[in-house]
Amino acid sequence: MPADFNGYWKMVSNDNFEEYLKALDVNVAVRKIANLLKPDKEILQNGDHMIIKTLSTFRNYIMEFDIGKEFEEDLSGVDDRKCMLLSRKITPIVQKESCERRVMEVIRDKNKEQELCAWAAIPKPWL
Repeated sequence: MPADFNGYWKMVSNDNFEEYLKALDVNVAVRKIANLLKPDKEILQNGDHMIIKTLSTFRNYIMEFDIGKEFEEDLSGVDDRKCMLLSRKITPIVQKESCERRVMEVIRDKNKEQELCAWAAIPKPWL
């Protein structure tokens, strides 16, 4: 049975975020602002349909998708990327993200304390 990710999640830490943004070629001004933010996540899950809201004092962002179906993520106004994403599974949530010439995976799962954790698997040549 898939994990239940429904809920409101507060950010506790954001380790190596600047390096992640550098690997994505996000400009320095946006990186500095992003590093100051502590966005919360609200996740609404209904079977294989998910809505992940990123909420901050700077800008809110909503990503809506179905597991197993490719979709376009338009990050205009965030970091100006357009990516194709495919969420392959739901426990954990594993998304393959293709932006321009870059491909990476973003993984979200609960740890043993039932905190939502996210990791980005970035290929070494990017760093």
